[in-house]
Amino acid sequence: VLAKDASTSEQHAAKELQHFIHKATNAKLPIVDENENSALAPQRIFVGVCDLLKSAFPENNVFEPEKWKELGDEGFIIRTILTGEETPDIVIAGGRQRGTMFGVYTFLEHLGFRWYTNRQTWYPEENVLHVPPLDEKEIPAFLYRYPYIFEAFDLDWGARNRINSRLDETRGGSVSLQAHHSFERLVPPSLFKQHPEYFPFIGGKRVTGYVQRCLTAPGIVELTAKNMIKWMDDNPNQKYFALGQNDYENYCLCPNCSNIMEEEGSPAGLYIQFVNKVAEIVEDKHPDKFIITFAYAFTEKPPKFAKPRHNVFIQLAPIVICVSHPFTSCSDPASEAFRKRLDGWSKLTDRMSVWHYVTDFRHLLMPFPDFKEFTADIKTYHQRGVRGIFFQGSGGHGPGSGDADLRAWVMARMLWNPYLDADKLVNEYLHGMYGKAFKPMRAYYDLMHEQVSAPDRHLHVFDKVTEEMWPEAVVSQMEKLHEQALDLAQGDTTATYYIKKNRL
Repeated sequence: VLAKDASTSEQHAAKELQHFIHKATNAKLPIVDENENSALAPQRIFVGVCDLLKSAFPENNVFEPEKWKELGDEGFIIRTILTGEETPDIVIAGGRQRGTMFGVYTFLEHLGFRWYTNRQTWYPEENVLHVPPLDEKEIPAFLYRYPYIFEAFDLDWGARNRINSRLDETRGGSVSLQAHHSFERLVPPSLFKQHPEYFPFIGGKRVTGYVQRCLTAPGIVELTAKNMIKWMDDNPNQKYFALGQNDYENYCLCPNCSNIMEEEGSPAGLYIQFVNKVAEIVEDKHPDKFIITFAYAFTEKPPKFAKPRHNVFIQLAPIVICVSHPFTSCSDPASEAFRKRLDGWSKLTDRMSVWHYVTDFRHLLMPFPDFKEFTADIKTYHQRGVRGIFFQGSGGHGPGSGDADLRAWVMARMLWNPYLDADKLVNEYLHGMYGKAFKPMRAYYDLMHEQVSAPDRHLHVFDKVTEEMWPEAVVSQMEKLHEQALDLAQGDTTATYYIKKNRL
């Protein structure tokens, strides 16, 4: 049963529910409007809030307006309600943008469906689907959830695993709480000839090229705000807009900029003061929009005094930390420094997102044993008030390493609920994906992580592929485990495909 004015994602969710139930059982449930006579009979599945749902179960408190507001765009409830019939009515309803849709996929998971990879669906083993008594409410832990991994880019995979970063309008649209390097757009290099004062003072002169900007130059705030407003005007459905430093140091050392950086104890103070001024002007025209800026590289250290305005988000990007151990306990100096900086920013603002790196940029196919780290750090980020995470893997370059599908799936689960047991998730995936070949593939996963388990074995995103990290004896053992797995997986085309991908 759908509302007469069901959203596009709710309509899509009903079709998905119908499709998967039909695939598993060969029974095709009709999709009906709430005003049709058949919608009045019990044994219904309500997909989304509708007038009929509001009036159907007054004694069960299914619809309480204040509680529904708590669900936001992506939260949902799932409830089975017995009304004197042997088969209950089922309510799956939530936020109209994506919540009901995510509720439908969660309901299907209760029935035994899984989407471990973008290549297929895992169906329940029996073609009779048993619905357990359900009464649950779920709201995602993070506003923004993005595993930037090629294997996670499929629209269906993303929606089915409750990722909100790459969805089309049919699936409720995307969220993009993402900073990027936007100085070239907002204060373009072509202005250097006419306005050299907008560009940094380095080595005794104003310079151009791929550089930062002089953020205290007269007129630069107004120019940046004007271009930001035009950007917002042109993209009315976008909520977050980047005002981010370029991806290189080269910042201005003129007396005005230098004095502010010295007073604030960090270049971040200069940048936050600048972004705040732009955000104040922009707010008059676009009070519903936000500006997001970096705490990255030379701006990672929080300022002493400057605090981001209420319409400014900070995105931390810890590119130099160790990724073999959780940064809360790692002895790597860069991880220790980041821990303090995250705590510092959390005292200045509750509007933070994180750009976290989960691949080796020197060799994207290399095994990258960071699961112990990122699954622990997700929890820490949530506890520090982080609202969104962008996990940068191999996304922009093509397919990732052998564990890219596992990595994306575990991330999707924990971005929704960071307090899930990561090891249980890994085991579930490995059992589901590899079947009889579970044991050697689990042994391979453990062998990878043993290489960096010692407290002094640090791993970084620009490490070279070396024999010290992957000794010949370890590589030989990996080969044997893959051979064992292939023998055990004979006849299982899915397991064989992914064992070969992993071995590659």
